[in-house]
Amino acid sequence: MNGLFASPFAFIALASLPVLAAIYLFRNRFQSHEVSSLMFWEDRTRVSSGGLQLEKIKTPLLFLIELLVLLMLVVAAAGPLLRSSRDTRVLAVVLDDSFSMLAGQDETARDRAAESLQELLTGSGRFRVTLITAGREPQVLANSLSSISQVRDSLDDWQCYSTASDIPAALALASELGGKTARLLVLTDQPPKEELQDGTVEWRAFGRGMGNLAFVTAVRDGDGEEQKCMLTVANYSAVSRTFDLQIESTDTGESLLSREVTVQGGVRKRIRFSLDASLGPVRALFDDGALDFDNEAHLLPAVERMVSVGYRIENEDLEQMTAKAVDSTAMTSSAEINPAILFTDSQVQVDQLQDTWVMRFAAGEDPNAYVGPFVVNRAHPLTEGLSLDGVIWAGQDADIALDTPVITAGNVPLVYDKQLTAGQHHITINLNPEMSTLAQSPDWPVLFWNLINWRKDQLPGPERTNTGLGYEVAVTFPFAENVEAANVTLPDDSVQQFPVAENRLSVQTRLPGVYRVESDLRSYAFAANPISPAESDLSTLAEGVWGKWQDAEKFWWEYRSIDWLPLIIALVLLSIHRILTSRSSART
Repeated sequence: MNGLFASPFAFIALASLPVLAAIYLFRNRFQSHEVSSLMFWEDRTRVSSGGLQLEKIKTPLLFLIELLVLLMLVVAAAGPLLRSSRDTRVLAVVLDDSFSMLAGQDETARDRAAESLQELLTGSGRFRVTLITAGREPQVLANSLSSISQVRDSLDDWQCYSTASDIPAALALASELGGKTARLLVLTDQPPKEELQDGTVEWRAFGRGMGNLAFVTAVRDGDGEEQKCMLTVANYSAVSRTFDLQIESTDTGESLLSREVTVQGGVRKRIRFSLDASLGPVRALFDDGALDFDNEAHLLPAVERMVSVGYRIENEDLEQMTAKAVDSTAMTSSAEINPAILFTDSQVQVDQLQDTWVMRFAAGEDPNAYVGPFVVNRAHPLTEGLSLDGVIWAGQDADIALDTPVITAGNVPLVYDKQLTAGQHHITINLNPEMSTLAQSPDWPVLFWNLINWRKDQLPGPERTNTGLGYEVAVTFPFAENVEAANVTLPDDSVQQFPVAENRLSVQTRLPGVYRVESDLRSYAFAANPISPAESDLSTLAEGVWGKWQDAEKFWWEYRSIDWLPLIIALVLLSIHRILTSRSSART
C-alpha cells in the first residue's frame, strides 16, 4: 500500500456535500404583484437564493467549485500519507522449511509462497529483505536483498527438507535482525497456533489438506548374522490405501523384497522383515503422489558400539564391586587383549600407540577418611550426576602436579585424570574400599556409567548409523591417526571437505540419504531419513491470511504527509470562485 490516511474518520465530514447540493436545489419562489409601471424594475432578473422551492441548478460551475473545495478540505483533514520513494521498506520473511511444504503434484505450497512474496515486492518501491528459514533451528538464508532478482535467486536455495519447523524461534530471530522498523512476514502451510496480536506480523498460509502415506519409523537392528528390520507406514487419509513396497540395495539397485501392503484409513501398519548382517545399505520405497519426500527410507547395518573392558584387580572384593557397577551399564563386553578400558589396582604400562584407557585404584598404606565437603570439577565427564552426600571416602595424599583433579577433599586429590599424547586417559581413584562407603552409595554406579559412556563416545566411527534428518552425527577417528581433515560425500554425490578437531567431526544432515565420511585410513557411513509424523500428516494444512500490518500506526516513518496538497488545491479553487462571483456581480 503506497498511500493511506492518518485520520480516516475525518471522512465523516463528507456529509457536508449533500448539504451544499440542497442549498442549490431548494430556492425561494416570489408571488406576482401588478404594478402601474416597470420603470423602477429595469433589471428584471430574478434573484436566486436559498429557499424551499426545488428548482434546477442554474449555476453549475460555482456549485462544482464549492463542492471540490469542501472535498479538498475533508481530504486534508483525513491526513493523507504517501509512501516515500526515498525510504527503504525493511521486510524480514520467515520461510517454513519443513518438508510438508513440498506436498502436491503440479504445484506445491512452497511454489505458491515464493510467487506470493515476489508479487508483494513487485512495485512496492525500495526494500531490504532478510530471508530466514524455519527448520529445527532458524537460519539466515539471505540478508539485505534489495532487488527482485536477488530474492528470486535466494529462494532457489529454499529446499524445505526439515522434519520440523520452529516458526516462533524464527520470528524472534527475524525481529532481532530486522529491528523495530521491520515488517515480519511468515510464509507457511499451517495456520498460526495463537492469535496474532502485534500489527507487525502478517501470516500467510498456502497449504491444502490432502491424504498421504508415509514412513513414520525405520529401524534396522541386531548383532547376529541376521538383522531385524521394521518399517511403520501411516495412512493419513480416511480411505484404505494399497501400495507396492520395494526393498532394494542402495549400492547396486538390486531388488531384495517386494510386497503388496494395504493400510486402512487413519491407522499405522508395521512391516517386519530380516536382512543378512553382511548386506550393506538398503532402501525401502513406495509410490504415493501426495508427497514423495517421506516415501523412502535408507537403512544401514546396525553397529553395536560396545565398550570392551578388562580387569587386573588383585583385591577380589574391589574387583567384584567394580564388575557389578560396570555390568549394570549394559554397554560393555569382555576383552583380555587391548580392551577399551582396563581396570586395575596396580601400576601398569600401556603402549602409547594402543587405544586403552586405564582406571587405577590406589589404596595407599596410610589413608585418611574424609566426609566432605568434596570439591567436584563439574566440567569433567566423570562427575555428571554425582552428589557424594553422606559418603565417607578414605584416601592418602598424592602428587598430581601434571594431572587434572576431578574430585578433591581439601588439598587431597581423590580422583584425578591424565591424558597421554596418544589420546588415552589414565584415571586414578584414590580409594581404600575397606574404610570407605562410596561403593555402597548410589554414586558408585553413576561414576562408572559416566566413565563407560564417555569412553563409548570416543569409540571410532559414527555415533549411530541410522538417524533422523536434520540431526548432527558425530564421527570419531582413532586418536593415534591424528586425522586433520575428512571428505564427506553427501546423498546428492557432492563431496565436501571438513576439518577434524580433536579426532571428531560433526556432520549436519540436511539431505535425506546415505552419507560417507572418509579419511586417508578410514571410511564410515550413516543414513539420515525424513521421519516426522507431524509433517507427513497433510490433513491439517490450511490456506489463508492472518494478521495485518498496521501501516499508519506501526510504520508511519515510511510515509510522508501530503495534507498541504489538497489545501493548495482548495485555495486555488477559492480564488477561481472569487473571480467568477466578482464578474457576476459586475455584470449585475
